[in-house]
Amino acid sequence: MEHDGYDAYMIIRYALINKLTCKPGWEWSKHYLNSDKTLTKMVYAYKASRFLRNIKFGVEVPQSTRHALQIDKEDGKGLWKKAMQTEIDQLMAYNTFRVLKDDEPLPDGCKLIPYHCIYDVKFDGRRKCRLVAGGHMTDPTSEEVYSGVVSMETVTCFVVAELNDLTVCAGDVGNAFLNSRTKENVYFIAGKEFGPELEGKRLVAYKAIYGLKSSSARFHEHFSVSLHKLGFRPSRADPDLWIKTVNDRYEYIARYVDYVKIFFKDPRAVVIELKKTCWQTTRISWWDR
Repeated sequence: MEHDGYDAYMIIRYALINKLTCKPGWEWSKHYLNSDKTLTKMVYAYKASRFLRNIKFGVEVPQSTRHALQIDKEDGKGLWKKAMQTEIDQLMAYNTFRVLKDDEPLPDGCKLIPYHCIYDVKFDGRRKCRLVAGGHMTDPTSEEVYSGVVSMETVTCFVVAELNDLTVCAGDVGNAFLNSRTKENVYFIAGKEFGPELEGKRLVAYKAIYGLKSSSARFHEHFSVSLHKLGFRPSRADPDLWIKTVNDRYEYIARYVDYVKIFFKDPRAVVIELKKTCWQTTRISWWDR
């Protein structure tokens, strides 16, 4: 059995910790353990890989907030700091957290969990920061945590749209999960991303933050309630294909978590209504048949 240096080291380390080297199927690991030279090379490869630069579109992508601030310090542009500020401003605009006063007690049962920021570079050079909650640290929930998605068979709606002279558009809901409330009782300690005014403050989660176990399901519920209010109903064939009777025809919305396809005579009108009742922001692409 062959392994590259990085993977073999991690697997051998797992085998050592769990005392698996003598178990059936793990015999290959003895070859590495009996060769000090081979294992030493793998250790060096593993350690070096942790510091490899991640380059995307010619830009170094930071692996942590500290790394991002270090890059800003070196190049003097402050682009990653600006990306952090944009993300935090959006979170605060959605009332994602409730900031506790220093002497204010925590809500009963509220659990401290970590968060981290993921950094990326868009194709046009824009820096992107996304705050993600440490949902792996939350307690298991008895409620549904997944979001339903429209099935592939629903592409037949394109045929229906052609036959009924409907316009088709696709929408990507910006910051989708933040449109819905969370039922998870958790809080964070604000880090450097939040700036000096909020750093060190306790932030109780109010909205369905990315990374929490139930956020996808909470947005699914929120979207369903909004569609019902607008007169839509789920089809019997697919609960994520929503139908509305308009005059002498049916019009449709198909959803895939935070992406939607709208089959309407006037899709712009329904998008405006959805923004009023469901979404704060959305990005829409239009296609002419």
